[in-house]
Amino acid sequence: MKIRTAAVKWVKWLSLGRRELRAAAATLLAFALPIISADAANTVPSRTFTSEWQCDNGRKVLFNAHPLRPKEEAWVTYIGNRAQVAVSGKNPNRYQSKDEKVAWEMGGESATLVFRDLLTEPLKCKRIKKP
Repeated sequence: MKIRTAAVKWVKWLSLGRRELRAAAATLLAFALPIISADAANTVPSRTFTSEWQCDNGRKVLFNAHPLRPKEEAWVTYIGNRAQVAVSGKNPNRYQSKDEKVAWEMGGESATLVFRDLLTEPLKCKRIKKP
């Protein structure tokens, strides 16, 4: 008789534990799902800071720089050649590479590209797409 009573108590305790576990899981899901979906809903597509420029020779130049952080690195891409540039200390509108082979100087809607290994003379460009 004692064994049966103990078994009945164990079954009741086990079923009570399952109900509590189910209730806890349901409560957790009820709170977790809105948080997960809110995080997913608040994702903003990353903004690009790349501007496109049309040059006199018909080719395009891509210039990527953060407009509010001019001291950070920037990138100039011409005919698939990408070069890291930084703001020149003398002119805030001029970006040049450390080895001074690549220089990008902007003035409003026009710019000049110097790419020592690819161009024989500076190339004039006009902006076609703002970042």
